Amino acid sequence: MESVVTQPFERRRFIRVFVDNPISFATPRGTLGVGEMTTLSLGGLSFMAQEPIKVGSPIRFSFTVGKNMTFELGGQVRHAIGNASWKHYGVKFAIRDYTELKDHIQLNQFIMDEKNRQDALLRGGARKRHAQARKRPHDSHRPGK
Repeated sequence: MESVVTQPFERRRFIRVFVDNPISFATPRGTLGVGEMTTLSLGGLSFMAQEPIKVGSPIRFSFTVGKNMTFELGGQVRHAIGNASWKHYGVKFAIRDYTELKDHIQLNQFIMDEKNRQDALLRGGARKRHAQARKRPHDSHRPGK
């Protein structure tokens, strides 16, 4: 009987990659801040910051990924989770004009390249663990067992 391997069901509309990059942001109410971006997709991003931002607020942000690819994009804060000192924010992108659309095309290429890189790292780690497990002697073959 043939075994079929299936991919886990992805609920998200866009591929998401994990990142660890600085991000700066501004809200229309004048909140300026910096934080750490944690995930990135074509639909939006998530980041950690100390500054309080209201859910539903429009936001502009700037970040650099890859080999000096800098983006200045906008969106809306969709959720905030955390405590009084740090919050984890989720932002949905809003494309305002042609320039931002061109940036999204570049961003898509970065995301696809980064997804492939992260997948290769995971596959490599899984192969290494599998090879190490095959080298370990089984308990029944150990002396004294």
